[in-house]
Amino acid sequence: MKKQGCKKSILISIFSGFLVLSLLAGCAAPPTQLIAEAQAALERAKAAGADVYAKEQYQKAQDALNKALTFAEKRKYKEAEIAAREAIALAELAEKAAVENKKDAKARAAAKREADFELAAAGAAITSAKGMIANAKKGKAAAKDIAQAENLLEAAESMASNAKSMIESESYVSAIHLAGKAREKAEAAGSAAFAALQAAKTGAKAKADEAKKAAKAKAAAKREADFELAAAEAAITSAKGMIASAKKEKAAAKDIGEAEMLLETAERMASNARSMIESESYKSAIHLAGKARGKAEAAASVAFAALQKAKKPPVSKVSKKDAEFEVSAAGAAITSAEAMVAKASQMERAGQAELNAARTQLSQARSVYQRAKRALRKGNYATARDRGIMARELAERAGSSAFKAIAMAKKPTK
Repeated sequence: MKKQGCKKSILISIFSGFLVLSLLAGCAAPPTQLIAEAQAALERAKAAGADVYAKEQYQKAQDALNKALTFAEKRKYKEAEIAAREAIALAELAEKAAVENKKDAKARAAAKREADFELAAAGAAITSAKGMIANAKKGKAAAKDIAQAENLLEAAESMASNAKSMIESESYVSAIHLAGKAREKAEAAGSAAFAALQAAKTGAKAKADEAKKAAKAKAAAKREADFELAAAEAAITSAKGMIASAKKEKAAAKDIGEAEMLLETAERMASNARSMIESESYKSAIHLAGKARGKAEAAASVAFAALQKAKKPPVSKVSKKDAEFEVSAAGAAITSAEAMVAKASQMERAGQAELNAARTQLSQARSVYQRAKRALRKGNYATARDRGIMARELAERAGSSAFKAIAMAKKPTK
């Protein structure tokens, strides 16, 4: 501050001397105003950091100002004016350059910090990977896996070394990118070594666990096969009872014969399914037992239909009211069965055999129901009532089969 004050005092003295001399000489006045403006321009440039961030431009401006002062002192006012204007122009350029260079310097400093950070992170990852590889070797991991980790580590070290050289040559953006890649390679090397170590540690345990899991799956499959076979045998028993009832009511021999053929097929399939369970072919047994149950249910359905036909009451005893009641009840039963079948259809693990049986029974119920409504419209009340009863019972069986399918979906897998 003291030096700057002295310099200003000297300038004022010089300017005053110039003025006196010019008055005495009676010639043109010195460019005092221009020199002052040049001095102010240099001060602004310095305030902007030109003496640090634009040294060359700032020094040229300072030199031009010094020339202006020297010319003025020698009373070469024209030359002094030219030099002062030059100093102003150079000072303004220095100020602008300082602002831009300062921004660039900050950006470069930030880039260097980021590059240093990335390189340090890569170095830490490399150190960690080396430790992990050493542990993998100690844990007798597979040689192939260790070699893979070492190759990745070697690539990471090479990249880190090149990134360091880039930082030294101030290629910060490239260094950031390469150091990041080096870190990724080192992390991959560490991960590969860790995986190799875990595989070595858990190899025997994994085999034991796999055997235990296989045993559990086998036991679960046996339980499901036993369940399916029991369901098939229950359906066979039910079908036998329905066929016996149909025979007792003297149902048509043709219908009874069809039901017995379906029952015979169901019994054969159930017998084969039992043999499969004994030979531990559980998946095949599950599939075949399901088919046996479907056949048995079909046999029961045929026998039931035959039974209903054999039970027809005399036409004269059936009123319109009775027929309408049975047809209405059949419609309600069909609506309920449709809801159950729709619910079972949405469940992933629903019993397919049960669901298929339910769909078949529901289709039959709908068909019989339509015939019952036609008979009612024509005034055939006995036929309408009988078909209404048959449609209702078929719908109820469909609902029951759908319920079984839903129960299968909720059955535990283990």
